[in-house]
Amino acid sequence: MPPEFFKRLYQKRNTSAPISEITQKVGYKNQGFFYKKFQAYYNMSPIEYRKSLKKNLS
Repeated sequence: MPPEFFKRLYQKRNTSAPISEITQKVGYKNQGFFYKKFQAYYNMSPIEYRKSLKKNLS
């Protein structure tokens, strides 16, 4: 899946949902693979991205 696709889905999800749940809903069966792809494209982990979203909403 293109990185923009899972980023949009990630943003639409409730940010309090576990990343494992988001990983599955985006279509990845392996959470580690999702982390690796996300980190490679965005230069931050999904957890760091979540924190940045919360910071920007504050």
